[in-house]
Amino acid sequence: DYVATFVAASGELPGILLMVAIIDRIGRRATMGWGAIICATVCLLLIPCTSYNAETALIWVGRGVASAFFQSMFVYTSELYPVSAQCFTKSPG
Repeated sequence: DYVATFVAASGELPGILLMVAIIDRIGRRATMGWGAIICATVCLLLIPCTSYNAETALIWVGRGVASAFFQSMFVYTSELYPVSAQCFTKSPG
């Protein structure tokens, strides 16, 4: 089980690298939209009983896409709601 957990967790690195490669090409909202669709599809594919290797592969893909989805959300949210640097430099009072 530790090997399967390691394999599934290793899917996050390619997911983040894929997100970095495509976020400027297709846009932030499209990256989030396709990430949500692919992640939901992978979750639906996990419902039926599958083999151990197929389940591990689906979880690998799902974790990678979910990681990319959330990273693109962080980028989009910080651009949508920017924080002024002045609010951190003012002294209280």
